[in-house]
Amino acid sequence: MLVVGPVLFAVLAAIFCVILLARPAITHSREGKILAFFALFIFPVIALALGTEAHVERSKQTKFCLTCHVMKDYGRSLLVDNKGCSRRPTTSTRVSLGRKRRANNWMQRNIC
Repeated sequence: MLVVGPVLFAVLAAIFCVILLARPAITHSREGKILAFFALFIFPVIALALGTEAHVERSKQTKFCLTCHVMKDYGRSLLVDNKGCSRRPTTSTRVSLGRKRRANNWMQRNIC
């Protein structure tokens, strides 16, 4: 999933940095210094903040938890919604609290 905000600010910063590298004389004027400040500091910080926010939101989903090899068996047990499921937990999913909480709607659907 590509998030537009951080990519946009990163591309803007890269474009302005290329302009500054191609024509360093631009920075002699006040406007050029402002452009350099935005290209080197403001746009990268905004891209970092927006990217961090997007990844934190993504990390709240069960799908993200399943990407870790340690959590795969535990995470799969969260996806079982049927109370009468015949699937027996393996030794690594012996703790079925997550399944019980999910099946009885004691926790939100898209939570890790």
